[in-house]
Amino acid sequence: MPSRIVFLSVPESLRGKIDALPHHHHDDGENEFSHENEFSIDPAIPLPVEIPEGEEKFDPAELSWEMILSGMIRVAAVDPEALNADYYRRFVFAVRPDIFQEFTGAAVIKAANGEFDMALDILASLEGLFPGSPAVLLNRALTLEEKARKEGAEELYDEAEKAWERVLALSPPLSEGLF
Repeated sequence: MPSRIVFLSVPESLRGKIDALPHHHHDDGENEFSHENEFSIDPAIPLPVEIPEGEEKFDPAELSWEMILSGMIRVAAVDPEALNADYYRRFVFAVRPDIFQEFTGAAVIKAANGEFDMALDILASLEGLFPGSPAVLLNRALTLEEKARKEGAEELYDEAEKAWERVLALSPPLSEGLF
C-alpha cells in the first residue's frame, strides 16, 4: 500500500524550539533515545506530511501533528538513510519520547490478534526510527515465524528464517534471540 507524502515548508508558528510542541512527558529516564531535550526545528528542512487514506489532495487547514509525525515515521521507515531521516527521527523522539514502548506494545497486540501484516507495518516503522534495534529485529522474527506457522506459506518461512539470521548475527548476541 503506497503511502502519500507531501513536503511542506515549516510554518512560522512552528519555528523555534520543540518546547512549543504538544509532547508527552515521561519520568522513567530509561529511554536512551529521549535525550534530545534541546531539539530545535530547522525551518530549512521541509516537513513530510502523510495524506490520510481516502483524501484526494492535501488540505493545509486539516494539518495535524499526527499527519506530520506519520509522514516523518514513514520517510524514516522507507529509507532510514534518507537525507533528513535522522532529523525526522530526532523530531519524533522530541514530540513522542515514549514511541518505542507505544509502537512495540501495539505491534505485540496486533500479532497476538493475528493481524500480522499490521504488526509488521508497525515494526517496519519502528525499525526506521531505531535502525538495527535488537528488540525490533527479535519482534519482527517472532511475528514472521508466527505468521508462517498460521498461514503455512513457504516464502513466509524463508522470510522468517532471514529475520532470525539477522537476530542471531547481532553483536553482542541477544540472549532472548538464542531461545
